[in-house]
Amino acid sequence: MKKIKFDLVYLIGLGLACAFLASVLRGFFQQESFNELIESSFFSGIFSAIPYFIYIVALNDFLVSTFLILRIFPKIVAWWATLWLLVVIAFHISELNVEGLLDAIEHMGLLAMAIFLVIKSRKIGNI
Repeated sequence: MKKIKFDLVYLIGLGLACAFLASVLRGFFQQESFNELIESSFFSGIFSAIPYFIYIVALNDFLVSTFLILRIFPKIVAWWATLWLLVVIAFHISELNVEGLLDAIEHMGLLAMAIFLVIKSRKIGNI
């Protein structure tokens, strides 16, 4: 009987990819929640002026999700996901309300997954 190798790194990457994919779908089907986040954050003046900003974010999240699933450029994607999530957390904290704080805490779990992928990519040279 063959032993199936369990790949924890890929499983965590897959979980993170699902979160980014959910963000893509939210960007297309629940645009009002995305717009509320932008408008209620400290950064509203900067990003609300960019036309089609929601589609730029959706494209980014789609690429991150796809690259995580297919293991394309794993080091770069892990670092990019980490930086991206830090910005998202900053957006949520800048809402200055309980809902924003809870969303920031939720995203910290995803940030931990991204940091795990960064650490693993440094230790083994690739994910």
